[in-house]
Amino acid sequence: PDGLAEKPIADQYTGLTAAKKSAGLTPEERESFPKMLEEAGLVDTFRAIHPDATGVFSYYSMRFATCRPMNKGLRLDYVLASSSMCSQLRPEGKSAEEEKTTKKESESSKQSLPRIQDSFILDEDDLVADHAAVGCSIVVKRRSD
Repeated sequence: PDGLAEKPIADQYTGLTAAKKSAGLTPEERESFPKMLEEAGLVDTFRAIHPDATGVFSYYSMRFATCRPMNKGLRLDYVLASSSMCSQLRPEGKSAEEEKTTKKESESSKQSLPRIQDSFILDEDDLVADHAAVGCSIVVKRRSD
């Protein structure tokens, strides 16, 4: 549902009592995941670029044929990168003023390679398995010949 990502984790389980008890979905596990990433110096690249994204999943159960068409899934697959590779990431839809600041930062740190440029979940294509492809675009230094 729209706005779900902004709600506190406890409020995201309204009407989903069984999910609270499923491995990997307990409130404690979901609250600890971002903390674990931070402690390890890692960034969830998709969430860094798309902080307000809702209804974007990388896994759909094959047990029920209606999961995919009804967009009932889980986000189980992540592209994680080091904080240094993500220092220039900005959420999509930023304001014009933020864009100017980002452009200045980008120009001043062009040597900061490799770096993540984009992150995506290909959940709108035909799925051939229960997981959708996830990935990212990485800018690397051009090898001199």
